[in-house]
Amino acid sequence: MKRDKNKTIYEFLENESFVRWIKNPAGESDEFWKNYGKNNPDKRGRLVIAEHLLRSLFSYNKRLSDGEAEEIWHKIRKSNKKYGRRRILIRCFYAAASIVLIFAAGWWLLMEKSPHENLYDYVSLVPVDPGTKQVTLILADKSELAFDEKETTLTYDDKGNLNVDMIGSEKKMIVQSQPENEIQEAVVPMNRIIVPYGRRASITLSDKSRIWLNSGSMAIYPARFSAAGREIFLQGEAFIEVSHMVNQPFVVKTHHMEIVVRGTSFNVTAYPDDPDISVVLAEGSIYARLPETRKDVELEPNQMLTYKVKSGQVVVDREVNVLEFTSWKEGWLLCMKEELPSLFTRLARYYNLDIIINRTDAGLHSISGKLDLKDDFNEVLHVISKTLPIEYQFLEDNKLVVSIK
Repeated sequence: MKRDKNKTIYEFLENESFVRWIKNPAGESDEFWKNYGKNNPDKRGRLVIAEHLLRSLFSYNKRLSDGEAEEIWHKIRKSNKKYGRRRILIRCFYAAASIVLIFAAGWWLLMEKSPHENLYDYVSLVPVDPGTKQVTLILADKSELAFDEKETTLTYDDKGNLNVDMIGSEKKMIVQSQPENEIQEAVVPMNRIIVPYGRRASITLSDKSRIWLNSGSMAIYPARFSAAGREIFLQGEAFIEVSHMVNQPFVVKTHHMEIVVRGTSFNVTAYPDDPDISVVLAEGSIYARLPETRKDVELEPNQMLTYKVKSGQVVVDREVNVLEFTSWKEGWLLCMKEELPSLFTRLARYYNLDIIINRTDAGLHSISGKLDLKDDFNEVLHVISKTLPIEYQFLEDNKLVVSIK
């Protein structure tokens, strides 16, 4: 393929090979365009903008017909060529107008077909306080299932039927999903799972994507994804493996961040009482959308994005040890100079304890090593006390006071 040294946003939009790649990223063109930005860093910004524009347009191809999406793109392409020989200032003006046209036209057609801007209204489904010590599954019909086991596994088949398996128990059950005709609607009934402190859960979704939910987390998802898209809501911490589907990106929404993927694995931490939200990429590639800062950030494997909620600051660590952030799903923690307050916050959630550290300078102490979370908490605490100069005392109501010697 010939590389043009004078690529602009216009010419990316007018490049049929590029557009075909956006719609169907496979084969030789997939490798070429994925490497194009790396091989041409001076053009990468414009390529990313063009990619985002076309993905935003074609991502609605289940609600916009292919013909409608193609018509919008060809009109923009025709408009671009018409004004392509004018002065640079006028050209930039029409570039901006064309960008607005893409979203305006897509928005108009979308609203003609559906009254919903977003697929689901998650805010209305987020419980203020789950008020339970059991893993609770709230089905779309408002019925509830509660599980006492520390580890709960849910598996949905491609029709939305549910198999529940509690580790350490022989109990299983099958729950019938919503009727087939409801799946074709833009907005489908949603299930909610609430995982309190001291519990974990894993979910295999209808598209074979899998979610591991850490203690103190909640997820909202459909029993079966509709034609409108694959989208879930997360609060807390989860490790997610996404099943690759070329024409249907997978979107993870939190209160302050959206993560867009096609087939990859990553860890998200989005507890409502934490000052930061973070995502760590293990495999594949993702886009993190930050609506509050109007930023889109692409991550590569072994990179971590942290969003500081109060300040709006976005920090990208270019090289991290992924196991430090994902090992919890295997039942252990890898600590790499982890500060004491952060460590005890994680342990408090995992073991459902109220841990109080009575020194304000506790952050000056850190720990490195591996902690086996399958052990009783007393064993974990004993290991920590061998490494750090701490004393501890258990009080009533699952409270623990930690003192620095």
